[in-house]
Amino acid sequence: MSRSNTDVTSLLSGTAVKAVISYVSDYVSKLGLKSYQAFASVYDVFNRNAEMLNSGPSGLETSRNLMRQMINSMSTKMEIGSPMASMYILGNPDHYKSHTFVNFPWRTYVTFVKNSWKIRTGHAEDQEDLDDTVLVRNDNGTFVASSCVDDYRYRPIAYERVTLYEWIQCSEKKARTKKERMQFEQNESFRSELIASPGKARNKDDDAHPFLPEHTAIYKSHSVHCDFRKLSSHIPNFLGGAVPRSDKGDRDYYCMTV
Repeated sequence: MSRSNTDVTSLLSGTAVKAVISYVSDYVSKLGLKSYQAFASVYDVFNRNAEMLNSGPSGLETSRNLMRQMINSMSTKMEIGSPMASMYILGNPDHYKSHTFVNFPWRTYVTFVKNSWKIRTGHAEDQEDLDDTVLVRNDNGTFVASSCVDDYRYRPIAYERVTLYEWIQCSEKKARTKKERMQFEQNESFRSELIASPGKARNKDDDAHPFLPEHTAIYKSHSVHCDFRKLSSHIPNFLGGAVPRSDKGDRDYYCMTV
C-alpha cells in the first residue's frame, strides 16, 4: 500500500493535463492568502467572539484566544496542516534527505576540453564559447574572475590524483583572513612549503592547501580542502542538459565526456 492519499484519473486531453499541472503547482507552492481573505478571517473571528471582547477574561487571555483562532482560520484556508505550521515555527526543516546534492555544470568542463583539443589539432578557429559561470570580485582595485574549471585545473598538488567527480563531491573553497593572506604573501618560504609539501602545512587548518600559482584569480586569497568523508553522502547534480549516451548521438562527444 502507498500509505498516502491517492487520486487516480484519466488524462485524455491537453486541457485535462494542463488543469492537473495547474492544480498540483498551486497545491505544492502554497501561496499566501490574498489581503481580502486575511482581513475576512480576522473579521469573522471578531464577529464570533463579540461577547468575549465585551465581558470576557483579562485582556491578555482574550488576546491569546483571538490570535489562536485567527491563526487556525488562516492555516485552514491556506491548506497548511498543524504539523507543517509547527515545524516552521520551531525552525525545523521542511524535508529530510539522506544525501546532499552538489551542482555540477558538466558541459562547461567538456567544452573546455573540446576547445583545448581543437587548439592542439590546429582548429582554434572552431572553438565554442565556454558557457562558464565566473565569480567576479575586486582585488585591491583590480577586477578578477574565477571559474570552476580553473579551480580544478589549478588544484593543489596534494589533490592532483583526485578525479573531477570526486572534486565536485569533496572540495571546499575557503577565503583566507586578512592576517593569513598577509602571511601568505610576505613569507616566500612559507608559501613555497605549502605548495611543495602540502602535507606539512603550518596554517591553522592543516588540511587546507593553496591553489597553484597559475590560478592568479584566487591564488593569494583562497585555499581549498577536500573532505573525502563526503564521498558517501554528497552526489553531483548534473546541470546543463542530458548527459550524452553511448548508444545514440555523437560518439566522439560521449567519449570526450566520459
